[in-house]
Amino acid sequence: MKKLLKVLIILILISSLLSAISFFAFDFANVRDIYSHNSIFHSHRYNPVKDYIEDETDDALDDNYEDYGIINKGANLFAKSLEQNILDGVSDIVSDTVIDEMALGDYFENEMSKEYKYLLKTENLNKFDELYINLPSSSLCVQIEKSDKYKIDFYSKRKSNDNVKLMKINQNGSKYEITSPEKFDKNTPYLVISTPDVQNLKVKFDTDSAVFVAKESLKSADLKTDNAVISLSGEKSYNINIDASDSIARIDLKNYDAQINVKSDSGIVNILGKKYMLEDKTISEKIKNGKDKINIEMDSGFIKIK
Repeated sequence: MKKLLKVLIILILISSLLSAISFFAFDFANVRDIYSHNSIFHSHRYNPVKDYIEDETDDALDDNYEDYGIINKGANLFAKSLEQNILDGVSDIVSDTVIDEMALGDYFENEMSKEYKYLLKTENLNKFDELYINLPSSSLCVQIEKSDKYKIDFYSKRKSNDNVKLMKINQNGSKYEITSPEKFDKNTPYLVISTPDVQNLKVKFDTDSAVFVAKESLKSADLKTDNAVISLSGEKSYNINIDASDSIARIDLKNYDAQINVKSDSGIVNILGKKYMLEDKTISEKIKNGKDKINIEMDSGFIKIK
């Protein structure tokens, strides 16, 4: 679990850097208002984050206030430079150590399979097209993959794990629910859920402190979590809804036909190579006809769509 610890450290770093930017933006705006005797500089209110995202030029600052023009432009350039360094630096850190190096899907197959080497049991399932996972905060690891059978494999770090007995698997028609009445403090099993019809599977996931990986395109994914790592990959886009905080989300699909909406109160976003630093703002990107809806709302974290 060393790499998961690295993830948490990076999330703390991102949160700290974004807090520094927010403080700078707030502090400079107040100082400028004092110097200008609370006059309105322009219809555009100074906001370095907004300036960067909308790619506004330094000329947007009011030229009528010549006494403070140099101060304003200097501060604006400093803010933009600081933001760009954070965008580039943090994005590279996360990309190199978490997103690309781990690749998350490969991480499960390699690192996790070494650590969780004991297959405790296999639960054979009937055909299903809906899956609902609702567990207390548990540090749970879940992987969904394509196979020739409907089943759930429970892996553990040790030969016996009583926590597996706590997990309840209930079938209701073509829907399976996985629940637990208790929080897992340690010795959490990791689940590999297999289905031959993964492209028609609807998944709802409501678990904090978790890792969720889908290696194939699903029918839909509705994920609600905190302090999590999410990795979705596959051939084509599909309906995705993510509501998270203090998390890392990676979406890597080969073909997109989607309307992408990302809202973050404090986060770093990379959409197909375009980097943004968001503070209570929504970024929208339409690819092709926008058939699928990808909606992400995250309070503090890192989002990469590639």
